[in-house]
Parts: sequence; structure tokens; C-alpha cells
Amino acid sequence: MFMFDKPKSGNGAALLTNLVAALTTGRKSERVTYCNGEMLEFEKRVAATCRAANGVVLLDNLSGVMSSAMFAELLTADDSFTARDQGTSRNMTFNPRNFVIVGTANNVVMTSNWPTALFRCAPTPA
Repeated sequence: MFMFDKPKSGNGAALLTNLVAALTTGRKSERVTYCNGEMLEFEKRVAATCRAANGVVLLDNLSGVMSSAMFAELLTADDSFTARDQGTSRNMTFNPRNFVIVGTANNVVMTSNWPTALFRCAPTPA
């Protein structure tokens, strides 16, 4: 996972992510916006987006303390990941190597259950 962690919003990290996605895949990134304090719902939306993604998945506006065992598992999975299908009681399985996850964040804190293989970029505003 690649993370743009910046001191404030509006620095163009999502725009940069879409530019990289367009240059590498010919398409914009698949965006999932973080709703502060609703991690379970966010996890479901991310899993559904990742299942359909083929390219770049943008986790936009991450903030606060990010703590999710599901993300740790997703980011370290080899070639198969299983999650609950949104709105049903069935599981869905997909290959996490079909996409790259990029996050944009504002002063985010990652807890110990997030993988340490996270590449953080902290752009300095002009």
C-alpha cells in the first residue's frame, strides 16, 4: 500500500493518485471515501470495491487512528482474500494482486495490526 499522509486536506493527493492510475491503467482509480468512526462499514465498501477493481483502489481521506485486522490481512494476502459480501451472508473471494491500494490521509496514525510494509509519502505543502 502506498500512502500520501499530509498535514491538511486539499493538497491534491487524490488528483495525483488518479493521474498515476490513468498513466498506468488508462482509467481513474476506484475511490472509497473514509467515513470517520465507521470502520466496519468502510471495510465492507473497500472489500466490494477491491473485488471489482482492476488497477488502482484509492482509500480517500483516511484520518484519525486506523485499526483494522481486515486491512492487515488484505494487504498481506498472497493470491486469495475472502471477505463478507456486502448486504448478504455469503463470502466473496478475490485476488489482491489484481490492484494496488493507495491511501490519502491527513495526519493518520496506523496501529500495530496494519502491516509494516506500508510506503508513506509526506508531501510538504507549497
